[in-house]
Amino acid sequence: MAEIVIADAGSLIALAKVNLLAVLAQLFGSVVMPETVQQECLAKAGEENQRIQHAIEIGMIRIATPAQTDLALALSRSLVTIRMSWQRSWVMS
Repeated sequence: MAEIVIADAGSLIALAKVNLLAVLAQLFGSVVMPETVQQECLAKAGEENQRIQHAIEIGMIRIATPAQTDLALALSRSLVTIRMSWQRSWVMS
């Protein structure tokens, strides 16, 4: 399965709000997000933030360190592909 890198906190927070974080792991196997996205996701208190924190704690989402800069390149490409895929799936359903 492919690895997905979450570059946008908004997308992750939206999935957490509707309790669909597990879908990422089911679709992509490995879910990674940079520390900066983690900080943004957990900045405010709320149920979606608790869900994201839980996903991190159980290993559903891994945190990338700043040293993993190659991840940033893959990140932008993956994000565009994911957004397009999600938009198509929502429109078709």
